[in-house]
Amino acid sequence: MDDDRWVGLPALEARTVPAAIRRSVAAVPDRIALTDEVASLTYAELDSAARRFSAGLAGLGAAKGTRVLTMMDNHADSVVVWLALSYLGAVSVPVNTAYVGPTLEHVMGHSDSTIAVVDADHLGAVQRAAAAVGGLRTIVVRTGDDMDRHGLPSVAQLLQSAELSEPVPVDPWDLHSVMYTSGTTSLPKGVLVPHALTYTRAAIYQESCDVGSLVELCVLPFFHVVGQCRGVVGPLLMQGRAVMRSRFSASRFWTDCRDEGVTSCVLMGAMARFLMLQPPADTDREHNVRVIHTAGADLTGFSSRFGVQVSSGYGMTEIGTITRGDDPDPGGCGTVHPEIDYQLVDEHERPVPTGTAGELVVRNTVPWTFTTGYLGDPAATTDLWRNLWLHTGDLFIEADDGTLTFVGRSKFVIRRRGENISPSQVEVELCTHPGVAEAAVVGVPADEGEEEVLALVVAQPGTRTDPAELLEHLSGRLPYFMIPRYVEFREALPKTPTHKIDVGALRVSATTTDAWDRDQAGIRVTRAGVVRAGS
Repeated sequence: MDDDRWVGLPALEARTVPAAIRRSVAAVPDRIALTDEVASLTYAELDSAARRFSAGLAGLGAAKGTRVLTMMDNHADSVVVWLALSYLGAVSVPVNTAYVGPTLEHVMGHSDSTIAVVDADHLGAVQRAAAAVGGLRTIVVRTGDDMDRHGLPSVAQLLQSAELSEPVPVDPWDLHSVMYTSGTTSLPKGVLVPHALTYTRAAIYQESCDVGSLVELCVLPFFHVVGQCRGVVGPLLMQGRAVMRSRFSASRFWTDCRDEGVTSCVLMGAMARFLMLQPPADTDREHNVRVIHTAGADLTGFSSRFGVQVSSGYGMTEIGTITRGDDPDPGGCGTVHPEIDYQLVDEHERPVPTGTAGELVVRNTVPWTFTTGYLGDPAATTDLWRNLWLHTGDLFIEADDGTLTFVGRSKFVIRRRGENISPSQVEVELCTHPGVAEAAVVGVPADEGEEEVLALVVAQPGTRTDPAELLEHLSGRLPYFMIPRYVEFREALPKTPTHKIDVGALRVSATTTDAWDRDQAGIRVTRAGVVRAGS
């Protein structure tokens, strides 16, 4: 494995958030640390604001171990609040800003949060949830100005507090946050995140560059593990600069990169494809971006058009990012970090041969750098950590050189006539067709039992693709049994707030009512290829 791609990590004792951030503050106090659409903060200003807010929270009864729910959009204040909680030794509970009703009530009650810090836009949802579940003592509201319109403590008021003299001492194994992962068939689970895990997943993937030269554009939500650790905290550990945007804009992306001197950015695959759909421009290469990080997406042509390196990795909230590969093939996720032990195993936990799909199971060689489990859910924790390995639930194929290629979720595998089909494998090949902008694949009930394959396709603007032609395109790219029976064209696919296709929603709602059916069209798919009626 090429270890040069990985940044060297310190001993466990150095992996706490307050100590790491304050090392950067001491080294470059006057350097700009953080920029959003309206404000910039130097390292010294960020540190001072966080210590003042910590003192203000302490005045409201917060202390080491207090769980504080945050529901905030992307802006500098959200980082100040996050760092203040770290300095206080409190436990951050960042909440997806799209949560409302029962989901928000579940997170609030399940986390035992007693204080909430929220943007005014989300205040109503938080107050309604608090009324339903109880337990929340105090709500601190951010209005975006100095006005107190709600009769509640405000972020602006707490920022006027005297500075906390020194951060509260914490250890690498102390709980830093509870991050709720969105569930597809159940309510979100609370991932327990020690300080050492937060530090490691922020530091582990930073590109090899001179300290201080990294300028990272964060277009992912700060409540999301990638937006938080890769988009903001990573640059702060590197004495670089984080540039936050409230949301992703394909039309403004490269302008922001040019204006801010951005050198790196993490994008969801759909975001990168939206950039490819923008009209070509003479300014496509007029920027300082060196690398775009993504996760197994097919970005053929991206590097040559925009003049950047594409880097792919694999991770999850429970373990952080653990692989990296540069200029990957579709689905390629690179090799595993040397701190991580791993295997690919079958359904009986036996290692599979090289080139065979198996579930990725991992374990950390440095303690406290993986999750310790799920809050209040010993059964799920036991299921996650079984037979001495953490089970990712994701299927990979390993090449001779150790490169891993993602082939699908083990629990999302479609079972058709005795064959296991990876939806993502079919999706990748669908998206190689020039008329396809985006695709999702789900299983639907088959008359004879098990499932049939339904492809939900968004066409490229201005194109029309014949479903039979799409099957012919897939023939030769996929085993015949993976080629969809049903094809449905849609204007758009549902997305999560982090811009991923909402597979859970599609699994619940997908039917074949409006889909083209190859059987009814008289088309057969065989080992020899696609056979049209009458041929």
